[in-house]
Amino acid sequence: MGYGGINGSKLRQLIWLFSRQQYSGVVSGAVVQSPQLIMVAACAKHWNIPCVQVIGGKPESSLKHEMVNIAVELGAKSVFSNPGYAATLNSKAHEMCRNGMSGYLHVETNITVCHKVNPPEQVEAFHRVGSEQVKNVPDHIETLILPAGSCNTLVSVLYGLGRFRPTGLKNVILLRISPNADKKRKWTKERLAIIEDASGTPLRSLPYNFIEHDLVGRGYTTYADTMKATLGEIVFHERYEAKCVRFMWANRAVFQPFMNDGALFWIVGSKPNA
Repeated sequence: MGYGGINGSKLRQLIWLFSRQQYSGVVSGAVVQSPQLIMVAACAKHWNIPCVQVIGGKPESSLKHEMVNIAVELGAKSVFSNPGYAATLNSKAHEMCRNGMSGYLHVETNITVCHKVNPPEQVEAFHRVGSEQVKNVPDHIETLILPAGSCNTLVSVLYGLGRFRPTGLKNVILLRISPNADKKRKWTKERLAIIEDASGTPLRSLPYNFIEHDLVGRGYTTYADTMKATLGEIVFHERYEAKCVRFMWANRAVFQPFMNDGALFWIVGSKPNA
C-alpha cells in the first residue's frame, strides 16, 4: 500500500490468516494505539467482509486516536470494553466470536496464533510466513539487531535463521521493548520448541552469539512511552523501533563495535498513517 500504509511481518501473517478460508467476518481486540486496528480493517475491506474491533475508552473520544480513526474510515465497527488492557480486549473478542459470530475469524491480539490452543502445525505455518524474509539477509551481515516486543516477529526471524542460515551471521542483538522479559523468554523458547518438533528444523541451539538489552527492565522506557527517531528518510515507529534507535544512540560505546557495514537493523514495521 506504499510508504505509510500498513506493512511488515505481522501484515503478511495476517494476510495468511485471512486467506485460509472464506470467513463471514472478522473480530479482534487491540489497544487504541495498535496498528493491528488498521491492518485488520484494511484486510476486511479487501476481502469485503464485516469488521468488528473491541477497544477500550469511550465512544465520544475514540476517534481522537489515529489508529481507531483510520480503522473506522476503512469500515470497522468499534465495540467498547473496559478496562482497555490488551488481554481483556482479546478475551472479549474471543467471547463474541464464540457467541453469535459464527463463521467469523478471531484475530488474536498482537496478530498471533496461540500455541496453547492451536495445533503445532498451525503455529509452524504461521511463523513460516514470517521466516521467509530472512532469505533477504545478505551474506556479509555479521550482526542482526532485532526489536523484541510481543516476540512474534522474533520467533519468525529465529525460525528463518534456522531455515536459511545466513553465511556471515555471528551476533544477534535483542532490544526488548515490552515488560516481563522472563515471561517473553519462556514464551519464545516454548514456541521455538514447538516449531522445531513440527518442522524438523533445529532451533533450540542456534549457533549465534545472543546479546540482550532490556530497555523496560532497566528503566529506560515503558511500553506505553513513545519516542521519535529518524534516520535519512526512515521515520521509525514511535512505540517500537524509535525507542531502540534512541537507546543505541544513548549507548554508543556499547554498540560501536557492531556499527559497520556488517550490521543490519530489522524494522518490524513502520507506523501506518492516513
